[in-house]
Amino acid sequence: MKLVHPVAYALMLSLGATAMVAVPVAAAEKKKNEKDSAPKIVPSPGFAKPAVAVDTAIKAKDYATAETQLAAAEPQAKTDDDRYFVGMFHLQIASAKNDNAGVAKALDLLLVNPKTPADSLPAYYNVRGSIALDQKQEADAVKYLLKARELGYPGTDTTVSLARAYGATGKIDEAIAELDKAITAETAAGRTAPETWYSFVVSNLYAKHDVPRAETWLVRQLKVYPKIATWRTGVNNFRKVNDPTGTKFTKGQKLDMFRLMRTSKALNDSNDYYIYSQSALDSGLPWEAAAVIDEGRASGKVPASDGGIVRVYTAAQAAMKSEVSASTAAGKSKPAVAGDIYLAAGDYAKAAESYTAAAGQAGVDANAVNLHLGVALANQGRKEEAKAAFAKVTGAPQADLARLWTIWLDSPPLA
Repeated sequence: MKLVHPVAYALMLSLGATAMVAVPVAAAEKKKNEKDSAPKIVPSPGFAKPAVAVDTAIKAKDYATAETQLAAAEPQAKTDDDRYFVGMFHLQIASAKNDNAGVAKALDLLLVNPKTPADSLPAYYNVRGSIALDQKQEADAVKYLLKARELGYPGTDTTVSLARAYGATGKIDEAIAELDKAITAETAAGRTAPETWYSFVVSNLYAKHDVPRAETWLVRQLKVYPKIATWRTGVNNFRKVNDPTGTKFTKGQKLDMFRLMRTSKALNDSNDYYIYSQSALDSGLPWEAAAVIDEGRASGKVPASDGGIVRVYTAAQAAMKSEVSASTAAGKSKPAVAGDIYLAAGDYAKAAESYTAAAGQAGVDANAVNLHLGVALANQGRKEEAKAAFAKVTGAPQADLARLWTIWLDSPPLA
């Protein structure tokens, strides 16, 4: 979540304040006896002369001299007005040097000074909170940023910084609430919120195993960022949470997940193709294993020299030679098994017929049948029928996977 750099912002503030500093100092020297022209913030007589020396060095961009002069002037600061100038001088010097720690020190002086103009405080608190966040002082960051919001600081900088601070301290729900506000504000202003905001929410909700909310946010993200890469990340979040070590899913569950990635063109590299093809082979479906590898090689994602892929492909080819054809094998099998064979062979129409025939039969896994029926229908472009089949799937992780299929079916075309 990217912000305006706090030092850069402080520099903008300090440049705006230069004239404000210079005018009172000059006025104190030249017009201290003219009551009507006296500024609201006036240095004391003992501080005015050294303050002019500091201001002159700053205007000349001689910051080394300015620091020396300020060190000499600071002990002479006796009033709140004087201390206000000290804070502003520190802010200008630190901003010019891109010194975050120096900016923080200056703001700490200004934020407690009663002479600091009220209309400057929201921005000062926001910058101070951003610096605290960069320094990994998240609790302080929240305090400053909430104050900036309370005082009416505009825009989404404060909101996004609060999200970062909450996220860094494990307060994920608070972070998500802030990002939701920021996205709503950006949308209302006719701007598109950065994709990283959505990705933060989706990944963290999956990590919390809050699958329904994660899916809701994934839908929101895909509407704004209809990209295959975005979709792939969403599916991989599901995969990492439900099968973090690669050993929790059964071979059938792995196969079902990779079928979704294949149909939605989200398979990314040779590792994806290897796990997919091995799962198909282990499930007794060599036709699917070989077809997937052929697709991967044709796309350029699977190099011909990949040893693991070569071994799986060789085994799949051998299995197909020793087996009867897929259609013959399916013809000798019960409907649910026949559906699996047709699905593996890419004959989605016959797969759908077989799964429909298997539905309601004794001894069949209704969730597997409905999930696979939905897959077969989706691959034929029969969207509404596929969604109806997916809606019948219950139990984790099959139901979660079925909802991902539905999300993909309802998404805009992904590029």
